[in-house]
Amino acid sequence: MENKDSSRRKEGGDDFSPNISIRKLRRYNVIVIACSTTGQGEMPLNARGFWASIRSSQLKVRNASSITDESNTTDSELAEWRPDDATPNTGFLKSVYFTTFGLGDSSYPKYNHAAIKLHNRFVRLGANPICDRGEGDEQHPDGLYGTFPLWSRHFEEDLLRLFPLENGREPLAEEDVPFRPKWRLVPEEQTDDSDDSRTATPTLNGAGAHSFYGSEQCMPPLANGDDGPAGSAVPLNDSVWMRNTQRATLLEHNRVTPVQHNQDVRLLKFRVDDTIEYSPGATMTIYPKNLSGDVNAFMDLMDWRSIADRRLQFASQDPAPRSRAYLPPPLQQLAGPDGSVHPGWFTLRSLLTSHLDFMSIPRRSFFATAAYFTDNEDEKAKLRTFGLSTDVDDLQDYYDYTTRPRRTIFEVMEDFRSLHVPWQYITSLIPFIRGRQFSIASGGQLKHEPSGATLFDLIVAIVDSPSVILKDKEGKPKRRYGVCTKYVTTLAPGSSLAVKIDRGFLHVPKRGALTTGTPNSAVTIARDPDLKPAVLMVGTGTGIAPLRSLIHERLALRTNMTCALQSDILFFGCRKEDADYYFKDEWKTLAVEQGLAVFPAFSAEDNLKKTYVQHLIVQQADLVFRTLHDEGGWVFVCGSSGNMPKGVRAALVEVFETRDGWDLEKAEAFVKALEQDQRYKQETW
Repeated sequence: MENKDSSRRKEGGDDFSPNISIRKLRRYNVIVIACSTTGQGEMPLNARGFWASIRSSQLKVRNASSITDESNTTDSELAEWRPDDATPNTGFLKSVYFTTFGLGDSSYPKYNHAAIKLHNRFVRLGANPICDRGEGDEQHPDGLYGTFPLWSRHFEEDLLRLFPLENGREPLAEEDVPFRPKWRLVPEEQTDDSDDSRTATPTLNGAGAHSFYGSEQCMPPLANGDDGPAGSAVPLNDSVWMRNTQRATLLEHNRVTPVQHNQDVRLLKFRVDDTIEYSPGATMTIYPKNLSGDVNAFMDLMDWRSIADRRLQFASQDPAPRSRAYLPPPLQQLAGPDGSVHPGWFTLRSLLTSHLDFMSIPRRSFFATAAYFTDNEDEKAKLRTFGLSTDVDDLQDYYDYTTRPRRTIFEVMEDFRSLHVPWQYITSLIPFIRGRQFSIASGGQLKHEPSGATLFDLIVAIVDSPSVILKDKEGKPKRRYGVCTKYVTTLAPGSSLAVKIDRGFLHVPKRGALTTGTPNSAVTIARDPDLKPAVLMVGTGTGIAPLRSLIHERLALRTNMTCALQSDILFFGCRKEDADYYFKDEWKTLAVEQGLAVFPAFSAEDNLKKTYVQHLIVQQADLVFRTLHDEGGWVFVCGSSGNMPKGVRAALVEVFETRDGWDLEKAEAFVKALEQDQRYKQETW
């Protein structure tokens, strides 16, 4: 809307963040909230302070004529709230218009719960909805973006009805919207525009080139002889350093699946010198880099070699910039390896290596922006169709061209040869690389060395599958690499990199009584104050990582016990026992020595019927019922999203439905009670 009415200045915008003061909310006429859901229907970490502030009982709410039936939920914040239009609105946010778009995954029981709660709370505080809230779904063929175009069109139409343009003006047609980059790159010596404070030169603090961008060297091959993907030259010990990160050293790097197996999976062991406490479910964020072979090829395509190593700085196009050192927000977290302030200058090579994700699948916004950089009318029309059209057939064409074959930005630039993008505006076209999170597989006594240093195990599946659509010059399927896992394959023991640790949430209470059963037949169980209740764990593939952490954490709490894990159950799903049965020997030892009940399911074992974890859950119905109903156990489901979590839940319902005196309604009520009581935790991706 800002672009379509050039006479209006956007209110707020870039300075709005989840940490904004509650009092400042009323300064905005229109607020659009995009919010993800984490954990078990929880707010993302960076929104929890904001959520706490708008839940304050000191804030005045509006009157209501009715609240929808809340009997099916223990969280009243999820109930739709209907304002009483006949009563004056006296709510704290009565002057604000707003809408929300949730970023969720429908394979989770609490799909988009955080966005729902935010939306309902804003309504209760008197804010006026512009349109229905939108719901993005990771399970959509086009991911979270799949439902966004239609929702955004409705939002725009409703917003124009509420705020018509002055003097009968009409919004600009898409092809007439001017290009308005927020940032541009300029040579370092040209940032001193004395008559324009927008391009003021950031202080370099005396930092030299070697402090932040080292020379490129090739990593030595891995110990098992796997050299990684072609073009794997990367800067040695030249991590992307961020604020609030830890320096981690890679101790071990081994492939754990056979070379002939279709999936390359690596086990990595890291050490951080500081003592860090973390819980099961914790994640390590790695900040990847593009490999030098890809960077050089992209610069050749764009004809940027002559400017590749020249110092550049960002100049803000905002007439009143507020960001630190005039850097785009994703770069404001950068720091030196010793925690020093980033100097504020870059080169095209460093940006393409460490910060710009030109090997990612392009979003529709990429095509809409790219259309500004071609004079070829046919290609311009095609780019605008991919980027702007909300026609169903056009959206399918976009999906078939990008998402389905996993075509990269680099490959799109090769296809649209008329595109001539000035390097000054490259950050307006190519998205920034984001850190990738990996579940930590270590726990208990595996977490620390005697010196106090902290250890982390990661089990990482390398994304390098062949495309079923794209072919190379020889007619062979092109391999599709993940930016981060491609980078991971090049890391050799001794490598040092910046990582971020998020603590984890897969835990169960130690003390107190537990109420179990259905709402109509509750049973109270007294727990031993020194033990946690039984757990039923279901993991597939690399989803075993947080469950391994949980198992070792529980084992460490019970070091004085014989058969310390005898109440715990692990259902693990993979393809073949000799290929991807991760930590197989470890599970056998824990089963014999500590009583862990382990049930592996193999879906592609030669000469055996396909077996999935949900099949084994039904086969072990007596054990499952006793663990969850009689002993008040907890359920943890980890692995790939999609059909697996839904199948596991259906299997649990079937277990209870087949018990004497139970029916489908009672079984469903019991499983739902597990979810509402936070005894059913799911972490899938």
